[in-house]
Amino acid sequence: MMGPVYGSELGSDSVVTSDELTVASHPLRD
Repeated sequence: MMGPVYGSELGSDSVVTSDELTVASHPLRD
C-alpha cells in the first residue's frame, strides 16, 4: 500500500498513514 503522507503535502503538521486515510474515507458504521 501507500507509505505515510507527510503534513507538508496536506498543509498540516501531522503525519497521516494509509490506514488513517482508509478509515477517514470509509468510516466504520454499526
